[in-house]
Amino acid sequence: MHFRAPDKQEETVPADKSGPILVPEDDASGSVSTPVKSESSSKSRKNEKKYVLSTPVKRKSLNYSKAVSGKIKGLREVDIVKAGILVDASNGKVLWEKNSKKVVRIASMTKMMTIYLVYSAISSGQLDLNESIRVTKEASKVKSGGIWLDVRESFKVSDLMKAAFIKSANDAAFLLAQTVGDGSVKKFMEMMNKKAGQFGFEHTIYYNPHGLPDKKHGKDNVSTCQELVYLAEELIGKYPQVLKLSSTKIAYVPRKVGKVKKTMLTNTNKLVRIGFKGVDGLKTGYTKKAGFCITLTCNRNGRRLIAVLTGCPSSKSRDSAGKKLLDWGFKH
Repeated sequence: MHFRAPDKQEETVPADKSGPILVPEDDASGSVSTPVKSESSSKSRKNEKKYVLSTPVKRKSLNYSKAVSGKIKGLREVDIVKAGILVDASNGKVLWEKNSKKVVRIASMTKMMTIYLVYSAISSGQLDLNESIRVTKEASKVKSGGIWLDVRESFKVSDLMKAAFIKSANDAAFLLAQTVGDGSVKKFMEMMNKKAGQFGFEHTIYYNPHGLPDKKHGKDNVSTCQELVYLAEELIGKYPQVLKLSSTKIAYVPRKVGKVKKTMLTNTNKLVRIGFKGVDGLKTGYTKKAGFCITLTCNRNGRRLIAVLTGCPSSKSRDSAGKKLLDWGFKH
């Protein structure tokens, strides 16, 4: 298996439609060596429960009837967003949208589905947060936007989750995918795409578990802003503990190889880092073709808004648009 990573990554629908299982063809999702649990692992893989995907999800469609579309009067900061949406999660009311049903590249926002499946594996008993996973050769080769995993190291599942979701570490996401897929990233991709189908997503396709573009085959993970809102709702609804990860400003992962004793994980979401009013997640993203992207979750006085912004020209303009949009949304 040959993994080809690009040079740059950021800081890193009918509800009852099951959809097809979309199997990526690129080399990065082929079968790889099975991640090895250390002797401290609480379970052997032989005794683990098999991962089972749930039945199709039923949900109410978003209500676009009173949504502002495109430009917002007096809010020029939002003009730079190529596609986006702002939703009141309590009632499904769309407050603002711009090309929200258009297929867009999603970069590291991919990891929302990756972490969903990791939580599902933990819930089913396949994984334990305290289990130690040995770094594989394939995962150590994912150099872009990672924490430089070394094959001599082992990490707790909980630490890999922190690295993948707080710092957006691509190598950590890859290793988690290998682990849940019993050594096969291709199998994990089947899980991701089948789960997208079960969620009723018609335009979401995953080719890898981290969001890096594949320069060799020209394939990028894609979705729509609307479907990313649905995914955010599913993630924080079923596994609300993810908000503890996504709202963490800085965390640390211990290292046992080399001179560095711990690696600092700085949250790629600046609105979390600066403590912007009520923001507790969820995931950023960047590639050259995707632009700067973000899925924001914000809770003020019990009211939760979810925003998705894609195609922004810079992280600064993305964050500025996010702040202005949230403030505007809570007034409407």
